[in-house]
Amino acid sequence: MMERTEVVAAEISNLIANTQTMTLATLNSAGVPEASMAPFIYEATSHQFYTAVSMLSPHAAHLAAKKPTGIMIIGDEQGAGAR
Repeated sequence: MMERTEVVAAEISNLIANTQTMTLATLNSAGVPEASMAPFIYEATSHQFYTAVSMLSPHAAHLAAKKPTGIMIIGDEQGAGAR
C-alpha cells in the first residue's frame, strides 16, 4: 500500500505531465504581483520548470532582476472527476 505522501507525489507528477500551461506570477518594482498564463515544460530529473516569456513582457524584466516568482499549475476542471 502506498503512503499518503507517495499518493500525493504521484498525483502531482500526473498533473504536471498532463498540463502544458501555468500561471506565472512575478512582483513588479512596487511589489505588486503581476500574473499571466505561460507555456511550460518540466524536466523531471532536475525538477526544473522552463517557460518562454516575451522580452517585451514585464515578467522578463522581473525574472532578470531575480524578483520573487511563483507558479501555479491547475488541472483541467472539465475533465476532473468527483472525489
